[in-house]
Amino acid sequence: MDEPQQSRRRLPRIAAEHVIMVSKSGPEELEAFAKLHSLGLGGCMFVSPEPLGEGTLVDLLLSIGARVVPVKARVVYELPQEGERREVGVEFLHVEPADVEYLKGFFPSETDAI
Repeated sequence: MDEPQQSRRRLPRIAAEHVIMVSKSGPEELEAFAKLHSLGLGGCMFVSPEPLGEGTLVDLLLSIGARVVPVKARVVYELPQEGERREVGVEFLHVEPADVEYLKGFFPSETDAI
């Protein structure tokens, strides 16, 4: 991501290579593993083997460190990749406060950036 777009973000993002579980309810139910590529405290980007649909509500299980963090999220964008895969950006709608504190530990503190 170029620097101007990164500076427009409300919250910083970090590169993150983790496996996540994506679940979608409704008439086109889906449960699939995906590969996380970037993580922020307000959302993340992952590559999905299946299209999810912009605006779709999803449940994510982020396996990060020694913990699995459950997240409710909404798909903000989908970009086609090779084959049927999609780059998917989601915004977090609900993360438990204790899990937010846990995730903060993966981000450099502001003093580290000075």
